[in-house]
Amino acid sequence: MAALLCFGAAEAKTAQGLSAQLVRLHVIAASDSDQDQAEKIKVRDAVLRQLENLRAEDGHAARAWIEAQLPALAAAAQAALSEPKPVELRLCREHYPTRNYATFALPAGEYCSLQVRIGQAEGRNWWCVVYPALCRSAEGICWEEAAETAGFSDGQLRLIRVEPGRVRYRLKIAEWLDALRRRIS
Repeated sequence: MAALLCFGAAEAKTAQGLSAQLVRLHVIAASDSDQDQAEKIKVRDAVLRQLENLRAEDGHAARAWIEAQLPALAAAAQAALSEPKPVELRLCREHYPTRNYATFALPAGEYCSLQVRIGQAEGRNWWCVVYPALCRSAEGICWEEAAETAGFSDGQLRLIRVEPGRVRYRLKIAEWLDALRRRIS
């Protein structure tokens, strides 16, 4: 049991270091209607086009760059809508569940998030990683190059790498500890 707790704590520390280096994008549609879901994708695309210019040496610099660009990002999001609707953009901390992509997976945890709320923000959402540019990586561009450029450690790369045919073990106790930590804070 002690060995499992130590291993879980080491994995949690690696995941925590990883979350400090990432900036995620979270776009929340006004509702689940087909029109609002289609608009969510248009807003996502407009914001991602604006973020193509993001150049930073680490997560801290990326957050500062995004913070400075919030007005331009909000204008791009608003322009993507077919009819005027409130759009709120903010940088915040959010809890994300484990997310599996084709070639990499991100552990559950708290991440810095560029949150885009459209209208009442009561619809299904969409998310990815904008720093490093893993949104494009999920579409087939090499995520490892983007992660190495952002300074990920070997342990962090190992944590998120998905290899076909390889079984990934998760420690439920580590997930419970994360949930307990979130409740306490």
